[in-house]
Amino acid sequence: MPRSSIAAIVLLASSALVATSASQAAPAPAQPAKVAAKPAKKAAHPQAEPAVESTPDDNLNEGQLAMADRVLTGTADCEFKQSVKVERLEGHVGNFKLTFDKHSYVVQPRETTTGAVLLVDKSDTIEWVQIPKKSMLMNQKEHHRMVDNCQHEAQRVAAQADTPVNAH
Repeated sequence: MPRSSIAAIVLLASSALVATSASQAAPAPAQPAKVAAKPAKKAAHPQAEPAVESTPDDNLNEGQLAMADRVLTGTADCEFKQSVKVERLEGHVGNFKLTFDKHSYVVQPRETTTGAVLLVDKSDTIEWVQIPKKSMLMNQKEHHRMVDNCQHEAQRVAAQADTPVNAH
C-alpha cells in the first residue's frame, strides 16, 4: 500500500478519535459517519498487465518491417487448451495486437540474429517468440513462460512434415 494511502488512513482515524473525544465533552448535531476507503485489490493472476504505453509505434525501421512480414497472424493453439491470438493493427504497419488470457498487448517486431520472429511490447514486459515449429509467450519482468507449445496452422504443418513415418 502506498505511503500516501497509509497516511490518509492514519489522518482519518486520528480525526475520528478527536471527534469522538469532542462529542463526549459537548453534544453536537448528528452527522453522517464517514466510511474509510478500502485498500485496492491485488491482481488475481501474476500475468503481465497490458503495457502503459499501449499505443502503436509507427517509427519502425526496415528490419522490423521485414520481420513483420514473417509474423503468423490468427489463433495459435497452446498447451493446456489455451490460445494466443495475433492480429495486425489496421493503419499501423508492423504493429500487432496480441491477446492472451483476456489481456491484450500492442507489440512490435524486434530484430534478431537467430531467425526467430520476436514481438515485444513497448515496456519490454512480454515477448512472443515464433520459431518454425512452435511459439511461446514470455513474461520478461517476472522471468517465466506465460504459455508454451503454441502452434499456428503453418507451424503445425511444419512440425508434422518433420515427423518420421513409421515403416511397417
